[in-house]
Amino acid sequence: MLRLNLVSEKLKKEIELRHIYDMIKRIIIIFLIFTIFISIILSVANYTLETYFDSIIKTEKNFLNGRYNEEVGLINKKINAVEEIQDSHFSPYFIIQNVLSYSNESINIKTIKIAVDEEKMYISGLADTRDNLIVFKTNLESFDFFAEISMPTVNIFKKDDISFNIEAIINE
Repeated sequence: MLRLNLVSEKLKKEIELRHIYDMIKRIIIIFLIFTIFISIILSVANYTLETYFDSIIKTEKNFLNGRYNEEVGLINKKINAVEEIQDSHFSPYFIIQNVLSYSNESINIKTIKIAVDEEKMYISGLADTRDNLIVFKTNLESFDFFAEISMPTVNIFKKDDISFNIEAIINE
């Protein structure tokens, strides 16, 4: 058999380069298809993860909001309970301060008893003179916190060194 080589060297090189070009072209196309396939898979995975992450965040927010709402409700209940206690609390400081401001050196107060249940106040002590005791009782009567001030008449029989007991009904 005889081989004839009718194709020139230049044409042989061109055919060989064309085969290499076609091979490179196929490799690039396969690489692009592979890249597109991988990007589609990654996009679907990204979407799935974002959806799952969003659902977790929403669940966590709902859980935390529910927990915070429970805590806020509990705190509000405690605040309301404290306010209720404070509203019903009776502070004798104001009364004692005013009673002591009405007394002077001639009135020696020994005891002050406040009976909150009875809404009464009992004051006992010593007065130098009857006039000072009457002035002290008048001052107490001018204090709006008391509805009524009573003192036994025995307290004003003596003129000097009077041991007195005063009962005052507290206004509501």
